[in-house]
Amino acid sequence: MSANCDAIATQLSLEITQTGNQINFKFVNTGSVAMFIDSVYFSDPLNFLAGTPTFTYSPTGVVSFNTNCNLNNPPNFNSTDCGAAVMPSPKNGVNPSEWVQASYVIQSPGTQNLSTLLNSIDKDTFNIGVKVQGFASGSSSEWAQAVPEPGTLLLFGSGLGIAALRRRRAHA
Repeated sequence: MSANCDAIATQLSLEITQTGNQINFKFVNTGSVAMFIDSVYFSDPLNFLAGTPTFTYSPTGVVSFNTNCNLNNPPNFNSTDCGAAVMPSPKNGVNPSEWVQASYVIQSPGTQNLSTLLNSIDKDTFNIGVKVQGFASGSSSEWAQAVPEPGTLLLFGSGLGIAALRRRRAHA
């Protein structure tokens, strides 16, 4: 695993919560290694999420996201929704000690909730990814995918792309 991937695994995390009929995805960058979250991606083939997200940000820093993003990134991920830092992304992305939260309305709140979403993530029928840039090493970007762990979701980087990460996770 490269130094960038190690930094992603230890410095980035994802908190998923439910508030009423809303699911909140909070992407957090805790640490001091130079990197920022440029974009967030959701692969939601079962239509769990409805509409466009509302973004909220850490009270310090200058984080700003919108839905003006490319669904074709990351490759082989089949994104159905995404959010990206407003240009210039290094300034408006999620830098160390900052966070962005994307909140979506649940499509079918009578049958879907946080528990069904976490089950879908665990069964690989709902996926979450991020594009991370601005590494001190000079490399431009890495892709990372949320991986279920007991009690939390971690973001793991893979220089080979999300498809490679899925294969590793399937063999684990």
